[in-house]
Amino acid sequence: MEEGEEEGGDAGQGVSEGPRYYDYGPGGNFGVTANFFHDNRPFATFYYEGRHIYSLDGVRANHFLQRGRIDLMVPLKGALGLGVTGEYFDRRTFYQDAARSRVNYHYPQLRTYFTWRIS
Repeated sequence: MEEGEEEGGDAGQGVSEGPRYYDYGPGGNFGVTANFFHDNRPFATFYYEGRHIYSLDGVRANHFLQRGRIDLMVPLKGALGLGVTGEYFDRRTFYQDAARSRVNYHYPQLRTYFTWRIS
């Protein structure tokens, strides 16, 4: 422990304390988006995104992340509309530890909302 550092503190979520034992290296990403319109008003959007991240320091690992999303929007009356979004996140991590550990995380989401068209 460095001089002047306190032991046992909690900096909170997303905040690091002390030395950093990881770093990210090369990776890549790709994606596709498709928009559909009717009478110059969007009614459906499809997204797909894939990413690869490689951890260099600490326990080395390959992280593969995927995100798919569908937005559907329906006009109700005048400028008012209704929207629904379905989203799915998938992360697969392949650790380069002695056990060759693998971890998968899946996060589905569904949202509804009102839309307002500005002409």
